[in-house]
Amino acid sequence: TDYANVYNKDLERLTEVARQALARHITKQWQAEDGSLYVITVDPALEDEISNGVVVTEEGRQINLDPSRIQNILETLGREMQKAVQKGLNPVVLTSPRGRVPFKLITQRAAPNLVVLSFNEVVPDADIKPLGNVA
Repeated sequence: TDYANVYNKDLERLTEVARQALARHITKQWQAEDGSLYVITVDPALEDEISNGVVVTEEGRQINLDPSRIQNILETLGREMQKAVQKGLNPVVLTSPRGRVPFKLITQRAAPNLVVLSFNEVVPDADIKPLGNVA
């Protein structure tokens, strides 16, 4: 199990490095026609709460948070996404590098197509337009 944990951490680290190297491509893929990158951000305190709730089991990474808390997070995200969609926009979720994988874990069942990016995967000169925040 020790080897598996080291391997998984190395694999995750390599994935993050590769995603950073592809930042220009990733940013371009999710920019609107006007060049803007419309985002919903995640409050840093919430990112910490979620990241601290990650546990590694034999089945992989899981979030160990109260189900009602997860439901609350998903409902808040849903409201923010709905506001953006009503404006005709297709936002991505933008997190810190540490928060990307845990936030994706929380949302993958309810919103499998949701795009969750970290700040490191967005080019510095991107025209980021925040639309909302999940707190």
